[in-house]
Amino acid sequence: MKNRLLKTALIACSLLLCGCMKIRMRLDVDGDGKVNSTQTILISHEMLGMGGNDIDAALEEMRQNTAESNPGAEVTIVKEEGTSEEPSFSGVAIAEKDTHRFNVTADRNTVTVRIPRNSINEEVSEEIGAPSSEDFDTEKLKEIGFEAVMIVNMPAAAKTNAGVAEGKTVTIDLVELSDDIDEIVITSATGKINPLLIGCGIAAAVCILFLFLRKKKDQPENIA
Repeated sequence: MKNRLLKTALIACSLLLCGCMKIRMRLDVDGDGKVNSTQTILISHEMLGMGGNDIDAALEEMRQNTAESNPGAEVTIVKEEGTSEEPSFSGVAIAEKDTHRFNVTADRNTVTVRIPRNSINEEVSEEIGAPSSEDFDTEKLKEIGFEAVMIVNMPAAAKTNAGVAEGKTVTIDLVELSDDIDEIVITSATGKINPLLIGCGIAAAVCILFLFLRKKKDQPENIA
């Protein structure tokens, strides 16, 4: 992210140790292994308005700079109203269709998503203003309430070695990710119907219809 204003805010967040930022990554994976991704970066209004900055102007500048540094992506402004207990957050959503940033493979039966831990650390470190993944201090992030979540929607019921799988959806808290996991691996069936099964089903239906018509033809007609 090359927005100077945003970088300043992010570094300030790190230095002040306040939970002022949320990062959400969503991957929508289809049966062919194609991926549509959306990354949402949210910053508290307190930080966006620091120094008397106009929040809407800061958001528009963030959107423009993010769009420039992510050519081909659709960048939109996102706002989340707060409550009496939670502050308001706003930021940008970066949507990419058929992205090749992730290692996704698909064969006839299975789709597999592989995400190295280092690639996650690098991306999150960039967003929080840390110089490198070595400065990605998960314990410190937990203490300040920083949020980083990845949601992966698979084409069928999913299995994963990290996070929680509920039906087709896997949710991973990246801050709580176990140190024992070097690579996130998520698998599912392709969700496609085998053409051979379709052919067999059609053939079976034709046979049943043929036998039914033949049986009906062989029945003697009622004589009045």
